[in-house]
Amino acid sequence: MNGYPVLEQKGWVLSSDKIVVFEMATGKHLTTLGGIEDIGTICFSKDGKQLAACDRKGLTHVWNVPNTFSNDQYEWQLHNTYQKPNEEGWQSLSYTPENRLFSTFYHFKDDTASVNDLENGETLYKHPNETGFYNSDFSSDVHLAFESEYNFHYWKLGENRPVSLEHSSGVWPNSLQFSLDVRTLFANSYHFGVLSYDITFPNKPPEIFKPKQKGKHDSDSFGERYTSVVMSSDGKNFVTSGDENSVRLWELGNNTPIVSYPIESEMSDVIFSPITNLLACHDEDNRIYIWDITTNEIYDTFTVESPEYIKYISFSSDGKSLICHYGQIYDVSERKLLDRYTYDDSINYQAFSSESNQIWCDWNNDTIELWDFLKDEEVLSIPKPEWWDAKHIESLTVSSCGKYLACSPDTWDCNDNLCVWDITMGKEPIAKFTTQDSPKCLSFSHDKTLLVGCFGDGSILLWDMKPYLNQ
Repeated sequence: MNGYPVLEQKGWVLSSDKIVVFEMATGKHLTTLGGIEDIGTICFSKDGKQLAACDRKGLTHVWNVPNTFSNDQYEWQLHNTYQKPNEEGWQSLSYTPENRLFSTFYHFKDDTASVNDLENGETLYKHPNETGFYNSDFSSDVHLAFESEYNFHYWKLGENRPVSLEHSSGVWPNSLQFSLDVRTLFANSYHFGVLSYDITFPNKPPEIFKPKQKGKHDSDSFGERYTSVVMSSDGKNFVTSGDENSVRLWELGNNTPIVSYPIESEMSDVIFSPITNLLACHDEDNRIYIWDITTNEIYDTFTVESPEYIKYISFSSDGKSLICHYGQIYDVSERKLLDRYTYDDSINYQAFSSESNQIWCDWNNDTIELWDFLKDEEVLSIPKPEWWDAKHIESLTVSSCGKYLACSPDTWDCNDNLCVWDITMGKEPIAKFTTQDSPKCLSFSHDKTLLVGCFGDGSILLWDMKPYLNQ
């Protein structure tokens, strides 16, 4: 593995605060090295004479590896300790072919990354405007290759700038939507724009609409963030947010935004009403904003209860109600919150049914429940499959007719992760699909004949639902 070389006939087992070294040929325990808190990186020098490890706070220890091994398990001598930088961040370690110990340090304060020669206390290179820093490694001729969240970088010792290539591996869309004619799939990616797929030609690359970002094109700066799928079935509008506190409304294909709406803190979620001309936004400080996009005036704004780690909003199919996370229901026409639930009710997932007063809920138990929030009573309960090791839901979607429900558990298990129910035919799934992991997002086509899901590796899969539907 990158950054974790293994000596010939030697190996290691990593725990949170100790390094346990074994001889791989015999399985003999050679030593246990302690004194480290929460190990982040471990690596041997290329000549096998030193072992280096650093903790999550940046403190690095280097031990001399003995030439021979005796029964004394604690004979490995500490060669040196390098103090952590005077700022928050994390680092990984690499030995060059000449056995120089380099660290690549990610600085939380300014989102930059630097390459440092630990023995000489010298910063060799600093890379600006990063959103993350992963998987650094040196080649035999002292070239450094590293990956950030949205770019690959290749840097040579002594040069000022790396070669950078954009990638999208492992980046999944944050929303999916079919066109009304079910020929086009719009996949909205947080940093990569709106991707338009012609599903009749599955091997054809998508068309990408991505207005010019504010950030530099050769870096991973946040720049524009594409945070909502298109508003209508014809793919007319979508929404972005930038580094400043604003929400911008765009027409697909036009590089000039229609309007920019101010908000008080960064946006966490946004949704278009399916019927009315309303756009609702949830910001990081639990404020809800609703705009009328025909007049560009604020319709309403209010603050809701919501934990910081999950925020989402959703309109009912008739546009009359709005879910604010954890059971807080907003009456759009009356412009007021209904006093129904709070986050103490521990609802983990919500989605409107075709009936605007009914929502699907996951209460972190063995069932998925359809709840009438006006009558405050259960309408239907569907048991989660017994083979689901995890009972928490990763993603859930309901067909526009309200008859079909697709759902997947939050699990690493690869067996039958995705299930589809016809809620009129009993409590057993009508379809089960095995996937590599749980889909991060699911959506039915308007005619319910297709189901689409996106996954953590960036792949998008479509399933033909016609064989399973009760026509």
